[in-house]
Amino acid sequence: MGFTLQTEATVTDRSQLPVILSTQDLMKLTGLSRPSIYNLLQEAIHTGIFPVRRAGAKYLVSRDGFLAWLGKE
Repeated sequence: MGFTLQTEATVTDRSQLPVILSTQDLMKLTGLSRPSIYNLLQEAIHTGIFPVRRAGAKYLVSRDGFLAWLGKE
């Protein structure tokens, strides 16, 4: 199964993605806007739908956790 980054080539193996995804990575993977990504991250923090951590102003998202959640949707 491949994952398409909006501005880059198709990623055919999840190991080609960073282990920790940034908000920019999430925007490219999903095609969602920045505000939509931030809303999704806030929901994930409160509900635990996928692993998210904050480091200062940055959000850190587990690649494997996010892709597992994305596959369930």
